[in-house]
Amino acid sequence: MTFSSRNLRLIAQSFAEDHRLVLSEHLNQYGFLFGCYLLMWIDEIALMAASLNFRECPFVTVDMKEVASHRSVREGAVLSFETRQIHREKTSVRYSANVLREDEEIFSTEVTQVGVDELGQKQSLPNGGFFVSLPLPNL
Repeated sequence: MTFSSRNLRLIAQSFAEDHRLVLSEHLNQYGFLFGCYLLMWIDEIALMAASLNFRECPFVTVDMKEVASHRSVREGAVLSFETRQIHREKTSVRYSANVLREDEEIFSTEVTQVGVDELGQKQSLPNGGFFVSLPLPNL
């Protein structure tokens, strides 16, 4: 699995960071960020972190804890997404996900990813999940 178009950066074994620029197509009719984009981006970065930590295992999102925005977001904002692995079980891994704008937290939640086989059935996670160093793509 490759994420060549993403600027995801694994900083340590259990920590990953990404950024998004909020554009006009991400806004509702009142000029604020649609919540669905924020949730999609969080889901995506948690999936990328799990996939990079456990390269041989496909994942699906099975749970997102409390979903509540702390601040509004307007066009032009650069959002930082931080994920940290906080729990691992036999078939799943959970990440905390924080979204920041200029060091101010605007959203936080926890995302659980489950490893699946070709039929979409739960499978045990491989041993490891250790830090993987990848070069950042040139954008």
